[in-house]
Amino acid sequence: MKRVLMVDPAPICKEFIKDKLTAERISVDIVQGRRDAFTKLLSLLPDLVIVDVTEDFEEAIDFLKRKHQDPNAYKIPTIILGPSISPENLLMLMKLGGKKYFARPLALDSFIETVSSLIAVPIPLDDTPCIMDFHKNGNLLVLDITGELNRDKILLAKYFLSDIISNYSITTPKLLVLMPAMHFSFIDGINLEMFFDNLIYVPRIIKKELKLICTDVFLKQFISGHAEYAGIQLEPTLIGVINALIENANTKDLSDMITEKILSADPLPLPCSFDIRFSKDN
Repeated sequence: MKRVLMVDPAPICKEFIKDKLTAERISVDIVQGRRDAFTKLLSLLPDLVIVDVTEDFEEAIDFLKRKHQDPNAYKIPTIILGPSISPENLLMLMKLGGKKYFARPLALDSFIETVSSLIAVPIPLDDTPCIMDFHKNGNLLVLDITGELNRDKILLAKYFLSDIISNYSITTPKLLVLMPAMHFSFIDGINLEMFFDNLIYVPRIIKKELKLICTDVFLKQFISGHAEYAGIQLEPTLIGVINALIENANTKDLSDMITEKILSADPLPLPCSFDIRFSKDN
C-alpha cells in the first residue's frame, strides 16, 4: 500500500485529498506542526510528502533541509503548496527536493494528477463540467451551481461550507442553493443522493434551513420521494424563499432586498483555504 504524509495542510485540502486517496487504498498520514513532522517522516518513510508552506515559510525550509540531508528520506518526492513566491525561493525549494510547487489558487485537478504520477497510482477525477460559486451574507451561505453535478465538486462543497461555518463561527446557518437552469432525470439519482447527503452532513445545517431554487420537475419528485430529505424547500424563484431567508422582509422592495441580502457577498475576505479551484474553471 502506498503512503502519503501531509504536513500542515489547510482544512479543505486535507479532507478532500484524504478522501480521494483513501478511496484508492492509499494510506494518508497528517501531521500539524513541523516540529513533529520530521520525526513522523522518518518513522513512516512514505512514498510522497505534501508540505504546505503558507503559515511559516522559514520553518518549512528547515524541514525540507533536514529531509534533504537525511540518507533515508532525501529521495522521497515532495510536493509543496503555498502562496506565489519569487523565482529565487522556488529554485531553493526545488534544490531541497521539491518536485512540484503549487501556488494558490490551487488547481486541485492538476494537483491530484501530479500526486498520481509521483506515486504511480491512478486517481480518477470527475471531469463533468460544473461551476460552483460560494459566498456568504451574514449567516446565509449561498451556493450557485451551473452545468451538471460533479462528484468531486460535491465533496469540495461540503468542505467549503463546513470551513466557512467554522471560520466565521456561524451558529445558525441558512443554506441557499441556486441551480435555476439545471435539469435532471433518473440517471442523475446517484449524484443527487450524494449531493443532498453531503449538504445535510455539513455541521449545523438543518434541513428546514436548506432552500433550493430550481424549476426542474424531476428534482421536485426526487426530494418528495425521499423521506430523509423531508424539510428541504424547493422553489422555482427566490420569491418563494424570501421570508424564510430574511427576517422582516419588505415585499415592496423585493428586488433591492434580494440583491442586498442574498446575492451580495460580505466584504470580509475568505480564509486562504478557500482559494481552491479546478484548472478548467478558468
